[in-house]
Amino acid sequence: MAESEFNEHFFSQFLDDYFAEADEHLRSVRRHLLEFEDSLNAGNRIQDRTLNELFRSFHTLKGISAMANVSAAETLAHYMEGYLRMLRDGQSSLSANGLSVLIDSTKKIEEVVLARRNDTEIPNIESEVERLGRETYRLTALIGTSSFLHRHLSWPRVRSTSTPLERSSSLWERSKTRNPWFRRVAKSPSNSLCRRV
Repeated sequence: MAESEFNEHFFSQFLDDYFAEADEHLRSVRRHLLEFEDSLNAGNRIQDRTLNELFRSFHTLKGISAMANVSAAETLAHYMEGYLRMLRDGQSSLSANGLSVLIDSTKKIEEVVLARRNDTEIPNIESEVERLGRETYRLTALIGTSSFLHRHLSWPRVRSTSTPLERSSSLWERSKTRNPWFRRVAKSPSNSLCRRV
């Protein structure tokens, strides 16, 4: 067997394994989202165990999608993982809109995986990514920028006269770019732009 044929055969087997594992994690995700919905409807707090398992499922989906070069599923799972991290670490509650975004984004990942399996055009994920971004900004504003920065960016706590939403949107955009200015300020507690609380 030629090397190119071997590589093609190996990748084909790897994709079969990817589809099987993705299906398993997506089944788990659907089960946990039903638990989320039940908790939300009953007015109960979401259990940490459920939130952690859902977070791990998306973390794994992100990793295996990257290995299988299914970048749309990887990207969407990354944004969902980030949103769930904010819920888990931010001590904030899930809203009905947040649950809707998670359900719709899960359906979109299923569509992406199915499209890759059938070798058809990959669906566009921009709408889901934008909605997840908006929900993440909302959580950041609810949690408070100081808490968000302390937990996720290891920044000194910041005191500002702007609204929490204005601060969170601005800082979130800068954190995504990870430009040298941002890293330099983050490492400098004595910088005049920041004051410890």
